[in-house]
Amino acid sequence: MRVLLIGAITSASVAVAQVPTRIKWACVGNSITAGYPLANLTYVNGATRLSALIGPQDTLLNAGVSSTTVLKQGDVPYWTQGRLTQVFAFR
Repeated sequence: MRVLLIGAITSASVAVAQVPTRIKWACVGNSITAGYPLANLTYVNGATRLSALIGPQDTLLNAGVSSTTVLKQGDVPYWTQGRLTQVFAFR
């Protein structure tokens, strides 16, 4: 967060204005992130909780992959699904 001080600093008051910073949010996870089977009810997409919590200047990337696991040696590892490349390119 960047903070811009405006006016003279006195013992009475200090005016502080926040300069908006654009933030990119990459959401990595499994079905609950991807939204399967109800994509409109995820916490990432659309008018959802996360979208409502961040600022309108921010950008969300839903990089969820259904049925995956964080375990690299699991049945369907997230790491092998190709989405991390998209996340890192999103930066």
